[in-house]
Amino acid sequence: PNDNFGAAVSLSADGKFLAVGAPQNGGNGDLSGQVNLYGWDEAMLTYKKLGQPLYGEADGDKFGSFVFLSSDGKKLAVAGRNEGGEDISGKVKTYNLENDT
Repeated sequence: PNDNFGAAVSLSADGKFLAVGAPQNGGNGDLSGQVNLYGWDEAMLTYKKLGQPLYGEADGDKFGSFVFLSSDGKKLAVAGRNEGGEDISGKVKTYNLENDT
């Protein structure tokens, strides 16, 4: 509960890939955040989860506050916070989709 699933979403240009952020997910620490990638399943007419969830590294990262898919859905950029030290700064990680997984 209270993951804030869907706070950030991005859809590829052809609609085949969907990235969904849940920045308040606690899967890797309090408010560490999570992102899931989905692919369109033409046979089932629904999106199915691809691969494993991506998690923020530490408490308060709020990973998945912003998600951006390339137009072909093969590249994903995820933004969140990085609370290393006293200052709160931003962080962006990029991922490549390989073999639709």
